Amino acid sequence: MHFPTHIIQLIESLYHEQQATIKIGGEIAEWFEIQKGVRQGCILSPYLFNIYAENIMRNVKDDA
Repeated sequence: MHFPTHIIQLIESLYHEQQATIKIGGEIAEWFEIQKGVRQGCILSPYLFNIYAENIMRNVKDDA
């Protein structure tokens, strides 16, 4: 699959140096860097997952 460079750069900037925190028992924990996965609730997440999964299936098919 080929995507325009500006689309790839847009998605990379969305996911670059993401951080999150969690709340445990009313206390907010320290921020940590998110290193894997897609953003929960992001409209792009299902599409990004499907692109990734399709790429894996193509690689498996080519190796078979």
